[in-house]
Amino acid sequence: MVYVLLKLGADVNIRCYGAFFCAEDQKAGRTDSLEHEYVELSLRTNYTGHMYFGEYPLSFAACMNHPDCYRLLIAFKANPNAQDTNGNTVLHMCVIHENMVCHLAHYRVINDLYRIHCLPNPIKRRSLWILVTCSPKQ
Repeated sequence: MVYVLLKLGADVNIRCYGAFFCAEDQKAGRTDSLEHEYVELSLRTNYTGHMYFGEYPLSFAACMNHPDCYRLLIAFKANPNAQDTNGNTVLHMCVIHENMVCHLAHYRVINDLYRIHCLPNPIKRRSLWILVTCSPKQ
């Protein structure tokens, strides 16, 4: 089904955002505006919630452990560096959801992209937390 939608021109980098898709502890302090897409969220969060999967199809596929769908989205040029409102990429979402299978698959894909195309790493996060500091459970 995913392949059919992609062949018909579905946007692989479309965002799915809103209070429903936000981390639970950010919902109360979320400020939305009809004039612009900018959303103000608290930097202090534990990233837990039933629907916080990173706003992009690639992040959702990784969090839900669908490696075939993940590879298909990559083949159709999904951006693995796309950042959600919190500044999290697919790799951050894999760590947050403790999904090591997709974490390793994503690492291989990103490593190949940077090695083959000599791309710089442009990722800057909203908070000062980096991938290593996201991973330990407290």
